[in-house]
Order: sequence, then structure tokens, then C-alpha cells
Amino acid sequence: MKKTIAILSAVVCAGSLSASASLLVGFETWDNNPNAGVNVTNAATSNATGFSGDSITQAATWSRSALGASTDSTFGTLAGADTGTTFKSGLALNNGANGAYDFTVSNNSGSSYALDFFRFDTATFRPNAAHEWTVSIVAGDLTAQTVLSGSAENVTGGVNDWYDYDIALSGITGGSVLADGESVTFRLDMAGGTAASGHHQYVDNIAISGNVIPEPATLGLVAAFGGAVLFIRRRFMM
Repeated sequence: MKKTIAILSAVVCAGSLSASASLLVGFETWDNNPNAGVNVTNAATSNATGFSGDSITQAATWSRSALGASTDSTFGTLAGADTGTTFKSGLALNNGANGAYDFTVSNNSGSSYALDFFRFDTATFRPNAAHEWTVSIVAGDLTAQTVLSGSAENVTGGVNDWYDYDIALSGITGGSVLADGESVTFRLDMAGGTAASGHHQYVDNIAISGNVIPEPATLGLVAAFGGAVLFIRRRFMM
């Protein structure tokens, strides 16, 4: 019986390792870039080997803002972002402006990944700020589509602890598997703002997370363990 439990534990551990989600690409550092005609660019944090934040594009209405920095140390609800001590900036749509931001990520890891969430921190300051967000897939190797829309919550100011959003990708049309050598471009659109001085929208700590898909050999090993469990269990039950 103890042997059965030991082998069963090994199977469970193997399954949990294969299903462990990780931060693939995180965007949290925003710098000035006057040559682009706008003053926002990014630095990407690659947390899975071979994943990269290749490029970002944005409407000129976005700006880099120290007030826009989310300091809760998460990408959405996933831990891993800086607390704001080092990266004291975020993105802002000031005075009721609307805008969209595109994030292109590539998989050159040698493995396929099932993307699970598009994550971001956001908040609005005063009611006429852009508060209607939409996450879409607009280009690349996954099916172009609107993933989800919603409304950002309002903050009163004083504490840069934005609300966390985790947008599920597991059920999207065409599937969320990004194979080795493939890329995808996500768009985060903020709308609903009306020109009003002092009404601002903030976003920071944007990321894509996912699960590595086990190679056939790994799946075969798990299946073999499972067969061993059933065999030993039958022997002990007889």
C-alpha cells in the first residue's frame, strides 16, 4: 500500500509540474522615446526561456507617468512585478483621453505553451477618464478576436495600488497554444473618456502567463507511472 501511495505521489507531482503556470513576458518599465513621436516605450521582462516582448505600439495620447505606476508587486494577481521602488512609472491617458496599446510577444523557447491569462493593473481617477477596457488579439498566429471587455474601477488618489485584472485565454476561439517560433499581438484598448481636465486613466504591470505543454516523452512517462499504480494496486487488492 505504501508503494502504491509513493508512486501515486510521483504521478501527481509530475502532473502538477507540467501544469504550473509561469510569467512569460512582463511589461513594467516605461521610458521616454522622442524619436517615435510619442514618449512611451517599454522594457520587457522575459521569465520563460525563449519568450520575448518583441515590440509595442501605441496611440500618441498615451504618456509615461510616475502617477501611473502600480506598486502592488503583481501583474494582475500574479506576483513578480516591481513594487515601484525601482520602476516608478506607468502609462497614463490624461484629461479624458482614449487610446490603445499593442503588445507583441514571441515564443522561441523550443516548446509549445498554452497561454492562460493576459494580466494588467489599472485604475481611473475621476469619472470622465477612459474606463472601458477591451483586450483583443489583433495579429499573429492566434485567431484574431475580442477576448473580453469590462470597466476599470475608480481610485481616489494617494495610493498607487491599482486593481488587478486577469483575462482568461484558455477558452478563446482557435485555442491559446503558442507553438515554438510563433508570435501574437494583444491590444489593450481604453475608451469611454470624455475631455475633462484632471480626469486620468492609469495602467501598468502588463503580462502574459502560461503553461508549458509537456513533450510526448514526458506524457508517456506519466502514463507509465499511472499504469504501474494500477498494476500494484491490483496486486495488493488480490
